Amino acid sequence: MIKLGNFFFVLFFIVFLLICYLKKDYFNNKLTYLLLSYSNYVGMVLNEVYISGRKHEKKENIVAILNMNVGDSIFSLDIEMLRKRINSVAWIKDSKVYLKPLGQLDIVLFEYIPFGVLKDKGDYYLINNEGIKFKTIEHLEFPNLVRLYGEGLIIAIKELPPIIKKLEQLNLQITKIERVHSRRWNVFTKQGFYIKLPNVSPENSIDNLYPLNNIEYNNLYSIDLRIDNRISLKYNK
Repeated sequence: MIKLGNFFFVLFFIVFLLICYLKKDYFNNKLTYLLLSYSNYVGMVLNEVYISGRKHEKKENIVAILNMNVGDSIFSLDIEMLRKRINSVAWIKDSKVYLKPLGQLDIVLFEYIPFGVLKDKGDYYLINNEGIKFKTIEHLEFPNLVRLYGEGLIIAIKELPPIIKKLEQLNLQITKIERVHSRRWNVFTKQGFYIKLPNVSPENSIDNLYPLNNIEYNNLYSIDLRIDNRISLKYNK
């Protein structure tokens, strides 16, 4: 009798496993429904999404990367995984995600600040002042940003902000900057001429331009500051 009882128990167990396998979609849907019902009952569903800090990235790109809709269960929401997905969007440098009571999801974005447009092997990228390429763009996009090119530019890019600041104090508008042989800079201006900077202390060399602040730039081709304490002006013929 005991052996017969064991036989029927094993048989019942096998039949039960077979039914679970054949009806796995049904049980999975049932479990999902129960979790969603429980989430609704205790208020653990997504009701609102607030996004702050967004300036450039499209809102629909952030919403799409969330892969969530209002009314979805947040019972097992992985906040860190959600944050990593948001950070994978082009403009986003970092983000913070908070799940608040009553199903409110708060997303705080920290976007990259574009410093210039980098030309690299025929492609164009938005780049920040730390040399991070964060978005591929078309050639004519962002016309107000400085165009950057030349070998070794990214390694030395931190030299540029103080250089540009000093030149702007001289009322010069910078259009593009070239890194020459990974050693020094050529700075091109909207006024139509360019400035050759030395490979050593390029920022300090700009001080030599202050006596020329009132110079007439018409027909000027270039200013050479590569030799210490010397200014060479070249004009168009």
